[in-house]
Amino acid sequence: MLAGRPIRMIEPHDLIAMKLRAGRLKDDYDISEILRANAVDEQRLLQLIDPAHAEHFQQIKSRS
Repeated sequence: MLAGRPIRMIEPHDLIAMKLRAGRLKDDYDISEILRANAVDEQRLLQLIDPAHAEHFQQIKSRS
């Protein structure tokens, strides 16, 4: 709850998958920051994205 109101939170792997699909440079930065701050179930993430996005994710991860 925030200020007495319920809020919905997104799982880190879902947010990463959405940002990979958007494909903006800012999203690459955001993904690297998400990886620094959260434990991400990579197998679960790989189920949500296609092979091209998986390759891009690995590139981002290697730079983080």
